Amino acid sequence: MKFRYIHESPLSGGGKQCSNIMWEITGKWPINAGEFPAEHPVNRFASELEDFRGRGYWVSPFPEGDGFTMDLKNNQFAEQVVNDVVECFGWECTNQINA
Repeated sequence: MKFRYIHESPLSGGGKQCSNIMWEITGKWPINAGEFPAEHPVNRFASELEDFRGRGYWVSPFPEGDGFTMDLKNNQFAEQVVNDVVECFGWECTNQINA
């Protein structure tokens, strides 16, 4: 699976915008009746997601089913996040945005 990564950035009024992983395939796995379809990456990669969270990430999928947002608990650099995604999930990063 291919993904784009957008690194967290500060907001002008304080705080920050969380980092995002956006899958290249969009609109395929939207939430329905409070559940993601069985083939959604959150379900297909459940153990990998737990490993990823164990590396210091809070992760929440977008209800549209096109990726997930995350908070970097250990202030990881963008390159580290991409490396962790590749190592945990085996996905390929096609674009990295360092905000």
